[in-house]
Amino acid sequence: MVHCMEGSSFRVLAIGDVVARPGRLALTTLLPSLREELSIDFCIVNGENSAGGSGLDKKCYREITEAGADVITLGDHTWRRPEVRTILAEDSYACICPGNYPRNFSVTEDIDQKTMLGGERGWGIYPCQGLSIGVVNLLGRTFLNTALDCPFAYAEMIFSRYLSTCDLIIVDFHGEATSEKIAFGRRFGDRISFLFGTHTHVPTADECILPEGAAYITDLGMTGSHAGVIGMDADTAIARFLNGRPSSYKAASGDERVRGAVVEFERSSGKPISIARVERCLPS
Repeated sequence: MVHCMEGSSFRVLAIGDVVARPGRLALTTLLPSLREELSIDFCIVNGENSAGGSGLDKKCYREITEAGADVITLGDHTWRRPEVRTILAEDSYACICPGNYPRNFSVTEDIDQKTMLGGERGWGIYPCQGLSIGVVNLLGRTFLNTALDCPFAYAEMIFSRYLSTCDLIIVDFHGEATSEKIAFGRRFGDRISFLFGTHTHVPTADECILPEGAAYITDLGMTGSHAGVIGMDADTAIARFLNGRPSSYKAASGDERVRGAVVEFERSSGKPISIARVERCLPS
């Protein structure tokens, strides 16, 4: 269910990658009050690292939606846990994954696409306060060793075919390369409302309203423990760099924070008025 609040403007909160249990703890503790404090009408949370640092499972899905997320987006770890296929099939309205995964990889044959809300799992349309909000999830190709369709071509098709009548179009571009995200923003900035990047777990300081018209930030950062290395235990991460040997990561603990960005839109026109980074720390 979309959590809507009446107001003279429309405010959207995007939360960066939720990492493992510390990230879920920070989110579930802080998001309800954050929505009230910032008068948030619509909230998108990237949950692709929420289950043990890699993937999404049913437990994490429930925790994130019950905390106040209207939509969960995913990324390059989408398929790490088999449960995600059930989540996407049974409740695609509240959870979408990058739409530019090749068709035969992201969609199982036994699921009738016509019955799925939004038509595809890479996007959805969400009504709120009389507005229709299109949300798109994309995965960048640069530096990610994954077989993917072109996110630019996929977005062109989705924007033209399905989202052309939406009042707002919001894109989570999950990618490694800053240049790819910026290029996407400049290419489609006159056709979308808000583009935020995820994946690197490190927030960028380039939040702005692009000349083309969209609100933009290259990366939201992460929600989780900032006591380690991008959410993971520091000793384990350092050892991997020192000896070059694979080892299992484990989540860091302590200094848990929620990071993201909030955009205020003029409700009548759908144009962004402002964008600001958001950070809140879990009380020690």
